[in-house]
Amino acid sequence: MAPPHPATATALAAERATLAGLHGNRTTAASVHATLASTTVTVHAAVFAPDGHASLRTQTTGPLQHPEDAGGRAAAQLLHDGAAALLHALPHTP
Repeated sequence: MAPPHPATATALAAERATLAGLHGNRTTAASVHATLASTTVTVHAAVFAPDGHASLRTQTTGPLQHPEDAGGRAAAQLLHDGAAALLHALPHTP
């Protein structure tokens, strides 16, 4: 298997760091998308209530060399804003 494209690997690292910070899994009602510019990575992230009545969104930016930091900050901001309450309302599967 070929190594991932560097830009893809950078975006994926930021996105995975966000989900990890949220303790997310395949049932987490969250959306994370990382975009790259010449020297920065921007993470757009959101968490949603299971019934759709509420959502929280954030955007963070950081240097391309540290995509995990931008993802971690996105998760921390969402949790600070109340994402844990939305995430705990979701059914959990092993």
